[in-house]
Parts: sequence; structure tokens; C-alpha cells
Amino acid sequence: MPTSMSASSAPGTLPAISVRGASKAYGSLQALRDVDLEVAPGEVRALLGLNGAGKSTLVKMLSGVVVPDAGVIRVAGAETVFRSPHHAMGCGVATVHQELSLVPGLSVADNVFLGRWPTRPGSVVDRRALQDAAKQVLERVHCSVAPATRTGKLSIGQQQLVEIARAVGRESRVLILDEPTSSLSAQEADDLIALVKRLAATGVAVIYISHRMDEIHCVADSATVLRDGQLVGTVAMAETTSRALFGMMTGHRQLEPGEAPARPVDSPVVLKVRGLRSDALRGISFDLREGELLGVAGVLGSGRTSLLEALAGARPSTGAVTVNGVSAERRTVGRMRRHGVGLAPENRRTHGLAMSLPIRSNILMGCLPLVSRAGVVSSGSGGRLLRQTMERLRVHWRLNDPPSTLSGGNQQRVVLGRWLANGATVLLLDEPTRGVDIRGKREIYDLLLELSASGVSTIFATSEFEELYRLATRSLVLRHGELVGDVDLRDTGEEQLMMLAMGEEGLSLPTRTGTDNED
Repeated sequence: MPTSMSASSAPGTLPAISVRGASKAYGSLQALRDVDLEVAPGEVRALLGLNGAGKSTLVKMLSGVVVPDAGVIRVAGAETVFRSPHHAMGCGVATVHQELSLVPGLSVADNVFLGRWPTRPGSVVDRRALQDAAKQVLERVHCSVAPATRTGKLSIGQQQLVEIARAVGRESRVLILDEPTSSLSAQEADDLIALVKRLAATGVAVIYISHRMDEIHCVADSATVLRDGQLVGTVAMAETTSRALFGMMTGHRQLEPGEAPARPVDSPVVLKVRGLRSDALRGISFDLREGELLGVAGVLGSGRTSLLEALAGARPSTGAVTVNGVSAERRTVGRMRRHGVGLAPENRRTHGLAMSLPIRSNILMGCLPLVSRAGVVSSGSGGRLLRQTMERLRVHWRLNDPPSTLSGGNQQRVVLGRWLANGATVLLLDEPTRGVDIRGKREIYDLLLELSASGVSTIFATSEFEELYRLATRSLVLRHGELVGDVDLRDTGEEQLMMLAMGEEGLSLPTRTGTDNED
């Protein structure tokens, strides 16, 4: 097991936080098993691992969201069990989650001291004292925002600083940052990394979770790697390389492309993309062929979701997009639907389904012109289309029930059924099996392979490399909104793909352009 002595090993220095033998199970799933962690005051520790490695469970444990089944947590030498996030913060451990916890309608000052507002006699908030205290804390994190500013008006980068200011205002000993730069611009990310270094210089211990290897090398003193819920090792960044860290994360496993056959190079191009740009994309170009299952790999914030949304007309974009030989201009969701392009979003419950409506309505709402007259759905044509769609999906649903009665896998199939009923020939799937159990995944994989064999083309963005290799022989790789690779997975190992996605300078991979020309 790769290990090294971290700064926490200095004689006479108590760790800012330490964990011994931490374990956590959810039913039969062992999410964390006998994990040790020790971070010294002033140390920046990167926490690394693939999806499912146990990072989120460990962070939840340290931030008081979940209680460990076994193990001991100590803060500055004092043993404790965090019973709630409030308890953890009271012990000096603050967490800035990927999804920020600010109240948009309150002022910056109110958010910095949320629940701890200074008061005057009669329990009235002392606004002057609050503004003055917030100004001092904001200055400590180099945030120039006026304390009276409404938080909802701030950029994501500014909101990150307010979250960190809240932690600094509590005089936290330990700061946990979960993917802090995933939604930031390059300059905002640089500013945040500089702030982390300044906080560490004052003695704050920082646990830094990120999939961006260039950031890890820039900001971290050491790295702890988890795999399959277990500790692989802790190494000093000065004594390791990106390649060695990738090997620790994957265990040097070999993933082979799975069941989807490679599409012949002479298969018809159904989707041609040239110079696609948006607020998050920088000139993406590629071709998608008939029946192809094309993966999209990239870490959080790489532009995977933005790419799918731009192609579906759900995100404003520029550039040339051609579907089945027809130019798709002024792209909107409605226009792209008429071109036969449909998006299944990552959060299917919120953005993909009307959870209070019956399953039949969820399927037919995408193809009302086909089954209605004067706004009234024909029971004959609507019923036939529903039966054909369920046969294609190989399901037997009670169509008057809402989607909330279905499993996650079946909810995803309702979304897919809507697009298939509408005659979609290009499917855009964002994390298609997120929140789906093993059996449901298998059923979705089988369905996508059947659709591929019938000529339906699919672009799917996934954070699971096993899923990528299982379904595709080709993958686009995005980083910071740029297409950094269009690779043949039959010639590309998982570690190589991960290095390309996370940022390994000088990496050379077997690539394919995915385009016949640059027109």
C-alpha cells in the first residue's frame, strides 16, 4: 500500500483532524471500510478516488451528515462523534459542498453569520455590528463584495468566497472543499487556489476534493486515495506523479470495450457538429454516425452537460449543427425535437418528468401533434402509440400511475419512451444510470444496445468509466469546455483516458477525429 509521512507526523504536533477505522454501510453496500485519515494544521490534503470510492461518504462523516458505524474521529486530539452538521461546525469543521448552501434572498452579511447574528437587547439583530463583522471576515478572504449585497446577485465564484468566509468567521480548524472550482472560470479558480494557500498558511487544515489533477499538484501538500471504500494510501505530492495517483485510483484494472459494435466508417453521419460554442464550450466539432453509441468523458465542470444541452437546444449556442443532412439553426428544444433530437437530463425527477402526472401523459406530451386534434388527445392513436412504445421498451406499466411509483430505472425509461414515441433518431443522455440499481442498469444497457442495432444514435455523458467502456467503442473527452480527445476505446486504457480527462501535460493518446473533414 503506497504511504508516506505527511505533515501531521511532525513531533509534538496534534493533527487538526484524524480518523481511525472509519466504516459505514448502507444496507448490504459497504461504502467505507476501516479508513484512516490524519491531516495536520496548515496542511492541504487532496482526497482522490473514482466514483464510488467512498469520498462522499467520508466527507459526509466528517461534516456531520452521517454517523459512522465504527471508527474514531478526533479534532485537535479531542475524540468526538459528529451528530449533525451544526455539531461539526461547532467543533471547528466547516464544509463547503459542491451545491452551495447560501440563502439567495439574504444579504452577504446575513449569510456569513447565518444563525449567529449579533443582537441588541430584545433579540433584535444589530445590523451595524453585523455589517462591520462581515466586512472584516470578507477582507480576510480577499472578497470585495459589499456586505449588504443580496447574495443571489453574486457570481458563483463570489458565492464560493462567501461560503468560505462563513467558515473563516467561525474560526474553523478544518475546511473541507468539495469540487470547489467545478463551476468557476479559470481566473476564479486561480483566485480560490491562492486563497486556500493563504488559509493553510494561517494554520487551517484543508481537505480538498477535486478531479482536476493540475489543481491537485498546484494546491495540495499530500493526497489520500480511496478505492472501493478502502484506503489505498497517502502520499506526499512532492514524491509522486499524476500517473502514480491514477494507478492508485484504478488499481491498474483493464476495462475492455463491451457489447456495442463499432460503427463502420461508411455509416451515414446523422449529426455533424462544427465549432459549437456556448458560455461553457469552446469550439466543439465531431460527427455521430447512424446507430452509434458515443460516450462523453470528462470530470465535473468539463462541459459534458453543457454539450448535451447545447445540442438539444436547451442552452444558447453558436456553431453549425446538421441533423440528417438538415441544418439546425436558431436551436431551441422544440426545433431540435422536430429534427429528431431528444435530451434525457441528469436530474430526471426535476427536469425530465412531470412527477404528478400519469405515465401516459409523460410519454405523450412530447408528441401531441401526432395523437391529438384541436388539442384533444385521440384515444385511438394515443393508445396505439403508447402500446407500441411500451413494447419497444419491453415494459408493462399501469399508465394512469405517476412516475413516482416506478424505480429509478423505469423512470429513465419513461423519459426515453417519450422521445422514442416522438420518433427521435438522436438521443442525448446525461448520466443515464444515475441512481439506478444494478438490475435497472442492465436493462437500460440492453435497451440502448437494441436501439443502436435499430439505427438510433446516442450520445451519453457519464462519470462512470465502466459504463463508458461497456457501451461505447469511441468517446469524446472534454476538459474546461474544450474537446481534448476523440478516442478509440479499443486502443485506450482507463488510466490513459483518466489522465486526458483530468489533465496530464504531454499526454499522447491514440485518437480519431470523428470527422471526415473540417468543413
